[in-house]
Amino acid sequence: MAFFKAYFDESGTHESSPVVIVAGAIAEDVSWNALCYSWNAVLKEYGVKRFHATDLNARRGEFSGWSDEKRNEFYGKLVEIMRIHLTIFIGNGLRRSDFDEVSLEFPDVKLTDYQMLLEQATYTVHLWAVPEKNVEEVAIFVAYPEQNTQTPTLGLLQEGIKDSGFRKESKITDFIITKRVEDPPFQVADAACHPLFRFHKYGGLLNEHMMKTVLQFANETQKTYTGRFFDKNAIRNWFLLRRDDHDIIVT
Repeated sequence: MAFFKAYFDESGTHESSPVVIVAGAIAEDVSWNALCYSWNAVLKEYGVKRFHATDLNARRGEFSGWSDEKRNEFYGKLVEIMRIHLTIFIGNGLRRSDFDEVSLEFPDVKLTDYQMLLEQATYTVHLWAVPEKNVEEVAIFVAYPEQNTQTPTLGLLQEGIKDSGFRKESKITDFIITKRVEDPPFQVADAACHPLFRFHKYGGLLNEHMMKTVLQFANETQKTYTGRFFDKNAIRNWFLLRRDDHDIIVT
């Protein structure tokens, strides 16, 4: 049996974003170590300090002036590293307007969209790990987003996850929120956020072109990309569960 780690990042937690995403990846601890070595080697080869999906696609920052050929070659090498070392991708999202509308029905429940998605990502890890016989323990590492009015404190996030009933019978042993997000595992999580964010921002489930963005990412890495986009009914169910102090399972 093996020890696994899950790394999650967010996208769209800034107040002007219409969509919020929490996504990441799971792999064995030894696989993450090997990934970091190979990932850093590629960054060094191209003179890049940190992979950031949005900057790469917009050709800005460290990627300013890159040709399509150079971009594709660089990204292709990172995709191959993810294909070799990762086990599964997990991503959850929602539209902020849907969340804000439903939250008005629950004025006494002070929760944020980011909290909901983070809890659901954690629960997805739980669901994945339970039937996997080779998984002994899973530690979850979360990139803490930039502070704004939508971001709960570290204490509130920790408390919310630790109070979740499913952890009592879960293989999840640690839940760590950190501001140190420069390491390759969080760059991988950023890569997992990007296609899902683009997909939902520009049309969601009705836009076949953006659906191809997510499917292409899954096909390139040859990994399952599991998760959910929460509509108003699912968001409302989460608020009801939270209001009644139940476990965080949303149906």
